[in-house]
Amino acid sequence: MKRQCRKCATSKHGSMTSQILLLKKSNAITSAQLSKGLRDSATTITKLLEMNNNLCTELSQSVTTWTSQTEALTEAAKSKLMSSDIRLKKAQKEVSKLHKGFHQATQVKERAVETAKAKVILQK
Repeated sequence: MKRQCRKCATSKHGSMTSQILLLKKSNAITSAQLSKGLRDSATTITKLLEMNNNLCTELSQSVTTWTSQTEALTEAAKSKLMSSDIRLKKAQKEVSKLHKGFHQATQVKERAVETAKAKVILQK
């Protein structure tokens, strides 16, 4: 019976030893996979940060370009608007002069017609 107990104990000890070795091997594999995953994640994060910095730089350059183009277009529009405003004021003055001249010419014509009518009546 002692032999049987010893044989059983030896068998259990061997089984437990193999299980412990299997667990250690499994733990080592899992640790290696976890370490690789962490390294891969760190590499990915570094690449993403670089891409983010590049995109920020590109965006900043685009905003700067857009701003300068917008300012240039705004200045050109202001210049054209001022030029148009000046031409409009000149044209309004010219229209006013023409209107006054037309009104004066109409009055002169009416006076001339009345004077001519008066002469005709006096000659009859």
